[in-house]
Amino acid sequence: MRKNFKALSEVIKGKYSKNSPFMQQVRAAMVLERVKEFLAKEFGESALGRVRPMYVRDKTINIASLSSVLAQEIRYREQKLIESINKEFGRGTVERIRFIQ
Repeated sequence: MRKNFKALSEVIKGKYSKNSPFMQQVRAAMVLERVKEFLAKEFGESALGRVRPMYVRDKTINIASLSSVLAQEIRYREQKLIESINKEFGRGTVERIRFIQ
């Protein structure tokens, strides 16, 4: 007996709207991955041991930092990071960055 399989993207499109809580969580996880990639590219892989994007809430990326110096360096590049995220995920996805120390 042969079963018909659907692509995961088809299943998700059929069950979840773009603004469903599930899809918002998926999108937030994708944003956090892009932030990690940005940080690694701008500051090197070793920076990821001192800073970690934690969550996205109310259009704000919350980043935990063990280094105030690195947090300040990220702050200098904040606009570049926000523009990069918004370019990929749509205008207004992220408006600011908040540091948790």
